[in-house]
Order: sequence, then structure tokens, then C-alpha cells
Amino acid sequence: MLSPCDVQLPKDLGNLIKMYVVVNKIINNIWTEYTCYCEGISSLPQTALIFPIIFHELDFYEKLLGRIALSLPEDVLRELQNEEDSWHW
Repeated sequence: MLSPCDVQLPKDLGNLIKMYVVVNKIINNIWTEYTCYCEGISSLPQTALIFPIIFHELDFYEKLLGRIALSLPEDVLRELQNEEDSWHW
């Protein structure tokens, strides 16, 4: 099984920023799909095992995003986080 620590991060700042944006978008998409799915169900589905899979996937990408964030300069990370906050409005 692939660990977030196994993913090789780009050395180039531009590519690292792109990776941050892409991984962040993946996390947001997973949460959106999960929320829409949960809002649409009226009882516990037969495929209840889907929930651990979803949360494992989220955990993987959130840990990867954390690794990327630690590799970014603070001012760049702050700017990306400010942009992210404005995306949700």
C-alpha cells in the first residue's frame, strides 16, 4: 500500500505549488462527493465499508498535503491558504 511518505515531492517550487493545488482540489472533491452522497441516503447502505475507504483516501491526501506544505516557504503557503479560503465563498 502506498504511503504519503512514499510520494516523491518536486524539488522545483513551481511544481511543488502545482502539486499543492492539485492535492488540495482532490481533497475538496472527495469531501464534496462524500457530503452529497450522505445527504442522499436515508438509511445505512449495504456497502457501509465504503466509509473507511473514503476516510483512508482523505487521510492519505491530507498527510500528503501536509508534507507539501512543510516544503513550501511560509509566505507562499500563506498565500495559497488565503486563495483556498476565497475559493469556498
